[in-house]
Amino acid sequence: MSYAKRFYRKSMGKRFISFTLKERETDLWIGINKESFSEKFIEIANEKVKKARNEIVGYALTHPEFYTSLLPLPYDSEAPETVKHMIKVSRKADVGPMAAVAGAIAEKVGRSLVEAGAREVVVENGGDIFVKIDKPIIVGIFSGKSPLNGKVLLRVEENETPCGICTSSATIGHSISFGAADAVTVISKDTALADGLATKYCNKVKSENDVNRVLKDFPSDAGGIVVIINDVLGSIGKNVHFVGGTI
Repeated sequence: MSYAKRFYRKSMGKRFISFTLKERETDLWIGINKESFSEKFIEIANEKVKKARNEIVGYALTHPEFYTSLLPLPYDSEAPETVKHMIKVSRKADVGPMAAVAGAIAEKVGRSLVEAGAREVVVENGGDIFVKIDKPIIVGIFSGKSPLNGKVLLRVEENETPCGICTSSATIGHSISFGAADAVTVISKDTALADGLATKYCNKVKSENDVNRVLKDFPSDAGGIVVIINDVLGSIGKNVHFVGGTI
């Protein structure tokens, strides 16, 4: 199985009318509940994706370190909105700003659709998800070769959204990771922050012995975290709700 083929989108369910948007490296799956769906949302999402990407690309032309830095950069009050958000959350997570790019774009698109009248919205960007729902939804965690792959399901409650659910892995996908975790999933009110924190803590998990250390270090006000490495699972956070079943 490969993230590149976006195989997990087949399990997104029939609750939503969905469409995909591709803009260079950005590849989004967007679901909107059938009762509030409108064709206008496709154009709104497309415009928001292009705007966010243009802000990032344009800024990086004069600040190339924005693309390459693995460490936080100084806050720039003159930067475009998307860039400022990425810099801000990356400083909280202690990672480079591009560690938050997928979550930042998913959140920008998701919030724009909610503001335009979509009642329930799911925006998935390479496994990083923005969620706004009216009734609970089940989200599965893919964890590669771990025996727990497809067996860890989370119930997201409507009163805990909008939120972001972002996963980083050292064994799946093409993202840079300095750890060994099969999956580190973070749930946070800020999708970009969830993305950055997932990267941070995935880097810190180099063996099963690191799981408890990561859980103790995770900031309680950031939301919740699930760590999977081999057959070991650890979690903390009041918004982490496990349910039975498999993907």
